[in-house]
Amino acid sequence: MDITLSRHSVVPHNVSSLHPSTFALLKLSKGKPQKAVYGTDDGCITCFSIKKNQVVVSFRTPPGHSPVSCVHAHVTSDGKDRIFFAVGRSGPPAHANVRPAVRCVIRCSVVTGVSKKGKIFKTIDCATSSFITSIHFSANRLFVADQRACK
Repeated sequence: MDITLSRHSVVPHNVSSLHPSTFALLKLSKGKPQKAVYGTDDGCITCFSIKKNQVVVSFRTPPGHSPVSCVHAHVTSDGKDRIFFAVGRSGPPAHANVRPAVRCVIRCSVVTGVSKKGKIFKTIDCATSSFITSIHFSANRLFVADQRACK
């Protein structure tokens, strides 16, 4: 039995780069195409599937202030697909024309939860100022690891 594999580019050419942990596959549904999600440097995530050799975009979140540092697909106990992504150091950019007191605010990483259809249902401000590199779920608890924890 021979298997023939071929390469099919699914990421648009205008995406400058993807970080290693910003791509995830959603659970395969019966009779439906496999869905995947990726995060980009402009802070948005895109969920897509491939149907008849064409990329079909399910949803795209609006761009944020910082690049997506991690994407995690999770299935809840009741079978719902959830997508969580981390955006590092959100807040006003350092070059913004704001008062000096505002510029001193520590910018935290943010974890956002999105449903399979693209609706944001949860936003969590984490108490870390470095990029989140990993997200994990266990017993309905969210665990995150940042750059300092992974060294």
